Amino acid sequence: MRHVHLLLLMFELLASVSLLGCGERGGNGGTGGTGGVSTSTRIVVIRGYNPQKGFTGELEGAKICETDTDHCVLTNDNGRATVRVPIDREFSFTVEKEGYASFLLSGFMPADPEIFRFFGMGEYPRIAHQHELVMSPYPMEGTGSINIAFDPMFSTIPTGCVGTAGITLGLGDAAGKVYYYDEQADWRADLTATTCWGYGGFTEVSPGEVQIEIGGNAERCVVLSGWPGKVENSVRTPIRAGYVSWLHLSCDVPE
Repeated sequence: MRHVHLLLLMFELLASVSLLGCGERGGNGGTGGTGGVSTSTRIVVIRGYNPQKGFTGELEGAKICETDTDHCVLTNDNGRATVRVPIDREFSFTVEKEGYASFLLSGFMPADPEIFRFFGMGEYPRIAHQHELVMSPYPMEGTGSINIAFDPMFSTIPTGCVGTAGITLGLGDAAGKVYYYDEQADWRADLTATTCWGYGGFTEVSPGEVQIEIGGNAERCVVLSGWPGKVENSVRTPIRAGYVSWLHLSCDVPE
């Protein structure tokens, strides 16, 4: 059964991985914004995340920037910042913090969404190790990576993985190395579909824009974080060298 969530900004802008929560504006970090277009103000909450431990606390000083601009904001000591999201336009943000992987979050915000959520950033050593497991360089060498979550998100080793198994990923004409999480939440290049973690993605993807097609047992996929795809059961995302593009989808699967 599909888990219905509304779009997250960067992923949860993010790294979901995720991001936002609507809420009060008092006591938040600075405000980042876009100019000249209709926007909506949202609160972003950035947390650390590790599949061994779950969420590891709110992150102060995470830098959130509109992609390729100097419009940036830092999260406060509660991991919060206020951002302006363009309405009815595709957008993307980068999220960076020392000691953590750099993420690229993309989304499309329809008018009057009900809620955003928070984003969990993976720690640098963890992401570096994952790239090593699939024999991809990290730091990345002129390419980007993609990490895709399927509902439900944020399993942990102690609680057990409860994601959607049996989903496959295709990158179309673009080049990249596909991986899926195994049952220990490690990236594996020799798996052919998602396991019970419900995560997969690609490494060594050239900068630009790509479309990922979702197959296997997935049906009627809804893009929660990312750009809507041009064909059924697909999602588009920008790729930037040195960043992990984080995506989140909800799909129906057979019982």
